[in-house]
Amino acid sequence: KQHDSLVKQHDSLGLEPEPIMASLEVSREGDLLGVNVDDFLADVDSLMLDSLSPESDAEDLDPLTHDDEEEGHASLQLEGNARIGCTLRAVLVLDGEEAEPDDEQDVRWYRCLLDEWDEVGCGLTYTIVPDDFSSLIKAGYYEVEAVTEPVQDRPKPCFTSGSLPDTITEGVAVELTLVSSDQFEPGVHQYSWNRKSGALVDQVSLETCFTPTLKELGHQLVVHCWPVDALGNRGDKLTITSANEVEPASPSVSDLVLCPSPPACCTEIRLECSYHGGHQGQSRCEWWCNDRMVARGFSFTPQQDSAGQILRVVVTPVRDDGVEGETAELTALV
Repeated sequence: KQHDSLVKQHDSLGLEPEPIMASLEVSREGDLLGVNVDDFLADVDSLMLDSLSPESDAEDLDPLTHDDEEEGHASLQLEGNARIGCTLRAVLVLDGEEAEPDDEQDVRWYRCLLDEWDEVGCGLTYTIVPDDFSSLIKAGYYEVEAVTEPVQDRPKPCFTSGSLPDTITEGVAVELTLVSSDQFEPGVHQYSWNRKSGALVDQVSLETCFTPTLKELGHQLVVHCWPVDALGNRGDKLTITSANEVEPASPSVSDLVLCPSPPACCTEIRLECSYHGGHQGQSRCEWWCNDRMVARGFSFTPQQDSAGQILRVVVTPVRDDGVEGETAELTALV
């Protein structure tokens, strides 16, 4: 009876019972033959207590398969799409939280075709190849595993929508916004930037990003975009047209230079500079000596009495629509 009671306790913990009675013969009357009953019961007590102790076989069980609540619950989840060209990622979950395997290489990947499982890789990720088409893909980590649906053909690259900013300014890089389907792994997309002049469309760039120049001023931009996946397959073209025309930038001047330099008395001096910001209008240039304006225009001839004085040149950029920009200055010793 004591033996039966201990065996039931043993079974309730999900442990395999020891073969205690295997070598004992029992008569029909229930007497133990050749065995001292007290010694037998003592042996049973000792064996069962050893089996139930924390240092027993329970320690040797795989924590991923043990059902005891104290050991926790493990599962394997797959992230990604079961499509050719897509990458799957195995995620180990312990007690509802993501965990890292002791060794990533212990995560094995298998392909099932015609009811046969073949190992195809190891590690946390696996990229589906054309040979996997219509097969099941399984990831396994010890006793836990996860299986995909049958692998489908690679998704066609697709841009679902796109847009250009409402305001596009000359000299400022245009930010193109594209939304693509998450069913494919992106590669290097292709672009064609065009300047629209009425019904005429002229290609101006094939780069990913485009900065409008003076030539695009007053025209709309048209962008053709082709999605390309990681394997180089190209999808259908998406065309985006700007809602507004390219606006001129604020007028400015840079790279001010006096020719010849240094300036000399009785020699005509010219100011050269670079203008930016739409089409240039009537920009102004003033020449100053000792805080006294001595001339206007982009050229000046200092007289003998200017020798040894500091010559200051002030330029005010003006756009053709009358908008003025910030002034720029240059000084030199005559």
